[in-house]
Amino acid sequence: MWNYVKTGFHAARGHMGIWLLLFLYQFAWGFFLFRWIHSAVYPLLKRYPGDALASSDVMLFWAEAEFWLTRTEEVMPYIWTLGAVLLARMVLTPLLDAGLYHAVHQRGIIGKRSGRRLFLSGIRSFGRAFTLVYWIKIIAAILPLLYLVPWLHQLLLSAQQWSDYLGSGLPAAVAYLLYLAFLQLLSMYVQFSIAAKQAALSALTSLAKSLLRAVGIGLTILAITGAAALLSASISLVWAGLAAVILHQLYTVIRPFFSIWHVTAQHHLWKEKATI
Repeated sequence: MWNYVKTGFHAARGHMGIWLLLFLYQFAWGFFLFRWIHSAVYPLLKRYPGDALASSDVMLFWAEAEFWLTRTEEVMPYIWTLGAVLLARMVLTPLLDAGLYHAVHQRGIIGKRSGRRLFLSGIRSFGRAFTLVYWIKIIAAILPLLYLVPWLHQLLLSAQQWSDYLGSGLPAAVAYLLYLAFLQLLSMYVQFSIAAKQAALSALTSLAKSLLRAVGIGLTILAITGAAALLSASISLVWAGLAAVILHQLYTVIRPFFSIWHVTAQHHLWKEKATI
């Protein structure tokens, strides 16, 4: 398993251009989200009465905020803006995946160097198929929530203590997270097959042959990613200053690399099990 992780790491270093593109994509999304939240929340916080005033003033503030959110149309422009940007992100994400997976496959199988032309060729050739897989994955992720959310709400209303609620609700939440992880892994192998111009259902056979190793690769890279995030956060808390800010920004830059690393490592495993 560790061999796939190491091979994937060396392969990921060959996609520096895509790494930069994904960083700019995530940075643009994060910057917009920050500015959008700031523009919506900051004017409300300026009117917050604070702890120096009576509790009745605080309650009046929250009552007014609830009325503003539920009984007026003032919030609709914010909702429409957020919905439009989320839709744009859901359109762009599978296209970027198509370019990335095509570049990874071409470099891993044929040995072509990753570049702008190869990335754009993947978008043109597989953009529609990857979009279809992406939306199927989204629908498959939402469907269990139609039952899970009402069930958790009813459980919350009927539970006598928090321990009763957590005893039943926590296993269900963990099972749903495991389901999402498997769904992500399955869609990844389907996309490998699409990029190789194979039948998408052949990914089921490839994944069944290597499920434990695939899970092990995912957990290993997830652990490395989590350790890097924890190290960055810990240093930022303990060692405040310019160096901590630089380190935190550096982690933001390298975070997309972990996503590419996971794809290249899983592709190396898929390549051994698939018939190409």
